[in-house]
Amino acid sequence: MNEATRPKLTFGAVAAGALGGLIGGAAAGVAGMFAGGALAAALHVSAMEGGAGYFALSIAILVGAAGCLAGTMAALWWRRVRGAWLLLGTVRSFAMIAAVSAASLGAWYAFQPHILNTNGAPPLLELEVRPMNGAPADALASAEFELQTDRNNMPAYWHDAPNASGVRAGYVELYYRTNSRLLVLTDRSNKARIYRLKLAANPVAPRYRTWSEWQSPEHVHDRSSDVMQQPAPNEPQIRYRVEGPPE
Repeated sequence: MNEATRPKLTFGAVAAGALGGLIGGAAAGVAGMFAGGALAAALHVSAMEGGAGYFALSIAILVGAAGCLAGTMAALWWRRVRGAWLLLGTVRSFAMIAAVSAASLGAWYAFQPHILNTNGAPPLLELEVRPMNGAPADALASAEFELQTDRNNMPAYWHDAPNASGVRAGYVELYYRTNSRLLVLTDRSNKARIYRLKLAANPVAPRYRTWSEWQSPEHVHDRSSDVMQQPAPNEPQIRYRVEGPPE
């Protein structure tokens, strides 16, 4: 292939350079960690407060960076990238490595459970439940409810017995940041009423500190027949507010 028809810099070449850089950097970093550990021992670097470990890590980072550069340039050279295109290809390959690394880190972070309050007790979701229209005051006496999220399920607890109007109060702890929160209320009829809570993933705004509007269930699950039903017009309603650490 002559100089006129030789490929200069294609996406495939840049991708090959990025892959070569990742492989070269990883291999060199591992080798650098072992070499750094051996060098730290030979130089009698103190292990107090992790001194030897930090020394070995520094060596691994430097050797890994050199390996990444060498791997990138070797892959581009293998793809017949020459001259000024080699320098440009190296820059673009490093940019691709940075983009892939940032996307991977973002995906990893998105799938991690994010605790609402890492330095203390979790916020509490205060709840009030009122029975169906015309139901007696003790209609909720045997009812149980729990909070279901994509991160965990949390049992909820009643404060006391229903008051004179039949309303019963309780609470449940909010551990994780999530946009998926369902409150499931199960009564003596073995029907689970499902309420989708209208809360932000991190409900610290002042509007969540005041009582919400009364809310009816979105679905009713008849557990005895395992059938999902549409709620009746007079289903039990809930309202809620968040109590917890200050903003």
